[in-house]
Amino acid sequence: MTRYAWPHGEAVGVGLLAAAKLSHQLRLCDPSLVSRVDDVLAQTGLPRSIVGLDPEAIYAAMSTDKKWKDGRSRFVLLRGVRQPFIMDDVGRGVVIDVLRQLQ
Repeated sequence: MTRYAWPHGEAVGVGLLAAAKLSHQLRLCDPSLVSRVDDVLAQTGLPRSIVGLDPEAIYAAMSTDKKWKDGRSRFVLLRGVRQPFIMDDVGRGVVIDVLRQLQ
Protein backbone atom coordinates (compact mmCIF):
# COMPACT_ATOMS: atom_id res chain seq x y z
CA MET A 1 0.00 0.00 0.00
CA THR A 2 2.74 2.47 0.88
CA ARG A 3 5.36 0.98 -1.44
CA TYR A 4 7.48 0.32 1.64
CA ALA A 5 7.42 3.96 2.75
CA TRP A 6 6.56 2.85 6.29
CA PRO A 7 9.16 0.88 8.24
CA HIS A 8 7.85 -2.55 9.23
CA GLY A 9 7.79 -1.70 12.95
CA GLU A 10 5.62 1.35 12.36
CA ALA A 11 3.16 -0.70 10.31
CA VAL A 12 3.07 -3.32 13.06
CA GLY A 13 2.36 -0.61 15.64
CA VAL A 14 -0.64 0.81 13.82
CA GLY A 15 -1.74 -2.77 13.11
CA LEU A 16 -1.72 -3.47 16.84
CA LEU A 17 -3.98 -0.48 17.40
CA ALA A 18 -6.26 -1.70 14.60
CA ALA A 19 -6.38 -5.15 16.23
CA ALA A 20 -7.30 -3.62 19.59
CA LYS A 21 -10.01 -1.46 18.02
CA LEU A 22 -11.37 -4.40 16.04
CA SER A 23 -11.37 -6.56 19.17
CA HIS A 24 -13.31 -3.90 21.05
CA GLN A 25 -15.73 -3.41 18.14
CA LEU A 26 -16.44 -7.16 18.26
CA ARG A 27 -16.94 -6.92 22.06
CA LEU A 28 -13.98 -9.17 22.75
CA CYS A 29 -12.07 -6.79 25.02
CA ASP A 30 -12.56 -3.87 27.35
CA PRO A 31 -12.23 -0.34 25.89
CA SER A 32 -9.37 0.31 28.30
CA LEU A 33 -7.22 -2.03 26.20
CA VAL A 34 -7.64 0.25 23.17
CA SER A 35 -6.61 3.24 25.29
CA ARG A 36 -3.63 1.38 26.67
CA VAL A 37 -2.36 0.39 23.22
CA ASP A 38 -2.92 3.93 21.94
CA ASP A 39 -1.02 5.39 24.92
CA VAL A 40 1.97 3.07 24.42
CA LEU A 41 2.15 3.92 20.72
CA ALA A 42 1.94 7.64 21.52
CA GLN A 43 4.70 7.37 24.13
CA THR A 44 6.99 5.57 21.72
CA GLY A 45 6.26 7.93 18.83
CA LEU A 46 4.81 5.22 16.62
CA PRO A 47 2.04 6.12 14.18
CA ARG A 48 -1.55 5.74 15.33
CA SER A 49 -3.36 6.56 12.11
CA ILE A 50 -3.47 5.62 8.46
CA VAL A 51 -4.10 9.10 7.05
CA GLY A 52 -3.99 9.11 3.27
CA LEU A 53 -4.62 5.39 2.88
CA ASP A 54 -7.89 4.07 1.48
CA PRO A 55 -9.58 1.53 3.80
CA GLU A 56 -11.06 -0.36 0.84
CA ALA A 57 -7.63 -0.69 -0.76
CA ILE A 58 -6.10 -1.79 2.55
CA TYR A 59 -8.74 -4.49 2.93
CA ALA A 60 -8.08 -5.70 -0.63
CA ALA A 61 -4.34 -5.84 0.12
CA MET A 62 -5.00 -7.75 3.35
CA SER A 63 -6.63 -10.53 1.36
CA THR A 64 -3.19 -11.43 0.00
CA ASP A 65 -1.68 -11.76 3.49
CA LYS A 66 -0.30 -15.14 4.56
CA LYS A 67 -2.63 -15.18 7.58
CA TRP A 68 -5.69 -15.43 5.33
CA LYS A 69 -6.64 -19.01 4.58
CA ASP A 70 -8.54 -20.27 1.55
CA GLY A 71 -9.77 -16.76 0.80
CA ARG A 72 -11.12 -16.32 4.34
CA SER A 73 -10.01 -13.59 6.70
CA ARG A 74 -7.98 -14.50 9.76
CA PHE A 75 -7.11 -11.87 12.33
CA VAL A 76 -4.99 -11.95 15.45
CA LEU A 77 -7.25 -10.24 17.98
CA LEU A 78 -7.00 -9.48 21.68
CA ARG A 79 -9.04 -10.40 24.71
CA GLY A 80 -6.59 -8.51 26.91
CA VAL A 81 -2.89 -7.93 27.47
CA ARG A 82 -1.04 -11.16 26.64
CA GLN A 83 -4.32 -12.73 25.50
CA PRO A 84 -4.15 -12.90 21.70
CA PHE A 85 -6.14 -15.38 19.66
CA ILE A 86 -6.97 -16.00 16.01
CA MET A 87 -10.45 -15.33 14.73
CA ASP A 88 -11.63 -16.49 11.30
CA ASP A 89 -14.17 -14.82 9.06
CA VAL A 90 -14.29 -11.35 10.58
CA GLY A 91 -16.85 -9.42 8.55
CA ARG A 92 -15.58 -7.06 5.88
CA GLY A 93 -17.85 -4.24 7.08
CA VAL A 94 -16.51 -4.19 10.63
CA VAL A 95 -12.91 -4.25 9.37
CA ILE A 96 -13.57 -1.34 6.99
CA ASP A 97 -15.26 0.57 9.84
CA VAL A 98 -12.19 0.16 12.07
CA LEU A 99 -9.88 1.22 9.24
CA ARG A 100 -11.98 4.35 8.77
CA GLN A 101 -11.66 5.08 12.51
CA LEU A 102 -7.89 5.07 12.05
CA GLN A 103 -7.95 7.81 9.42
